[in-house]
Amino acid sequence: MTIDSLETILLTCIFIVPGFLIDGIVNAFSPYGKRKEYVYFLYCLFYSVLHYAVFGWAYILIWKILAWRLLIILGITLIGAIFLGVVIGLFKSRTWLRKLLNFLKCNISNPIPSAWDYLFSKQKSCFIIVTLNDGQIVYGLYSTNSFSSSDCDERDIYIEKIYSIDENNVWIDDSKSLGIYLAYSQIKTIEFLEGGNENATEE
Repeated sequence: MTIDSLETILLTCIFIVPGFLIDGIVNAFSPYGKRKEYVYFLYCLFYSVLHYAVFGWAYILIWKILAWRLLIILGITLIGAIFLGVVIGLFKSRTWLRKLLNFLKCNISNPIPSAWDYLFSKQKSCFIIVTLNDGQIVYGLYSTNSFSSSDCDERDIYIEKIYSIDENNVWIDDSKSLGIYLAYSQIKTIEFLEGGNENATEE
């Protein structure tokens, strides 16, 4: 079988791409923090090898019987890499495994590099109370349209909705609010509240 230059490029990409794609998906579920370049490359290489260990049989079968094999293999590559990335990410982000290992007296370190990444990687909607360094307090809703940075040097946060508090401790929703951005240097503490305040009203 003769492979021309285009096929060589495609086959090379098909081998390399899954590792980077899987690593990116896993990092979205369970942030790694900063890694050295060679460590990042080794992770990607490992994930590529794992991908082909799982889906190698499909590549061999398709290469033998189908004329449009490169396009189909490319599709399997992308779908398979996304599938593995999600599975590994979910597996790493679940607390049941850690609880099981703790029950078995197996102490392991948490792969998430910081409490900031741990809390915000859960992507759970909640009310938050942010105390700033100058003593001001921000009451807000952190939900699907909010954002927190995963860069360890830029721990900034965007809160999608802001509230004020009246003398009866009722949260008043500012309907005109488009949210607030807070730089890491401004933040002293963040308190997380389950659910919402039943007495919240719209201003």
